[in-house]
Amino acid sequence: MSQSLSLLDQAFQLGRLEREALNGKNYDLAVELSEQRQLLTQQAWEKLREGDRPAYLERLLRIADLQKELTELARAAHSSILAALQGSRRQKKRLTGYQRTIALSIQ
Repeated sequence: MSQSLSLLDQAFQLGRLEREALNGKNYDLAVELSEQRQLLTQQAWEKLREGDRPAYLERLLRIADLQKELTELARAAHSSILAALQGSRRQKKRLTGYQRTIALSIQ
């Protein structure tokens, strides 16, 4: 197997690990894996040989399908984090209001 195809296989494995990280809400690891996957994919492109094109395309399409899944997971994570932050802001406002009320009632 050529180095280009091997690099794409490694990129696919990193994508699978990235999916596990996203499912486990380990977003820092997911970002790191994504960056590594991008680097491997770029290196694979640079090392592509003419005879490897059909196998390269097949692997690249497999990675593209995985990327769609990763994108959906990342969007869901983004929405979840955003909702949690908004809930946190509402809770902070509520607690600030209680604090003011208590401070006024003590005076």
